[in-house]
Amino acid sequence: MKKTIGVLMLVLIAFTGYSQDFEALPDMGFETKEDYKNHEAEVQECANYILNQNVVDNELNRLTCTAFMMDWMEGTPDYTFSIGSEFMDYCKGQIALQNVYMASLVKVALDGEPGADPQQISDNAREIFLDYCADENNKVKKNRAIKKALKAREEANNAE
Repeated sequence: MKKTIGVLMLVLIAFTGYSQDFEALPDMGFETKEDYKNHEAEVQECANYILNQNVVDNELNRLTCTAFMMDWMEGTPDYTFSIGSEFMDYCKGQIALQNVYMASLVKVALDGEPGADPQQISDNAREIFLDYCADENNKVKKNRAIKKALKAREEANNAE
């Protein structure tokens, strides 16, 4: 019985530690160039959070993270983002997928070097986005453009 209670407590502690609270994000402003640099860790945490959640769960946290990321993306002096032409085709009417695409851009930018080529960031983000869409656990409703891109990527990988 003591072992069962001990195991249950460990599971609850682990679950509580893993759940993330993003309530403080709206209070973190971007007033100066240093603010953008100083909040990169929080921005990256938001991107990783979105990319590790399916598109239907934890909507409030997802929206809070997206708003914070978008504010950062619009003002950071260290990165330039280029949204690929396929973005609109992939995300037609699906706000949650737009958030995933933005999180992919942020992840690639912050995992790389400041001043990276915007086209390279966009190309790499596209691959992360498609990986996300391909994972059935993420509950993505794949439209024709996503299905076509996943099929083309699979065929290219099989040809290698």
